[in-house]
Amino acid sequence: MKEKALFREDYIYVSSQFLVGNGYECMKDLLEVEDRPTALFVASDAMAIGAIRAAHEAQLRVPDDISIVSFNDVEMAAFTQPSLTTVKVYTEEMGRAAVKLVLDQLGGRSIPIKVVLPTNLVIRESAKRYK
Repeated sequence: MKEKALFREDYIYVSSQFLVGNGYECMKDLLEVEDRPTALFVASDAMAIGAIRAAHEAQLRVPDDISIVSFNDVEMAAFTQPSLTTVKVYTEEMGRAAVKLVLDQLGGRSIPIKVVLPTNLVIRESAKRYK
């Protein structure tokens, strides 16, 4: 965003939780901004579902008026209207890695280890291509 001169700190909305209602409330706040962004990256699929609801209530069309991309790829993401473009997180693999790290520490490992797991962008209907 900084490279494209599109980053604006006032576009960052922070929520204490990642629930549907939190996404709904953040989007309601954003909709009151006159010069709002045309695309959002939302921290969780649940929040994105709430954001889509608030956008629809404001008569905005997703993705024509505002694109929404999220993070998690919960099962419900494929069934929202429009279906949610999201980043798939491999939570089972995250759990396996976490258990292995705990067992390693219990076994005597004291050196920190950095674990990087893959993600995958799942393109659906809630975001349109930027030209």
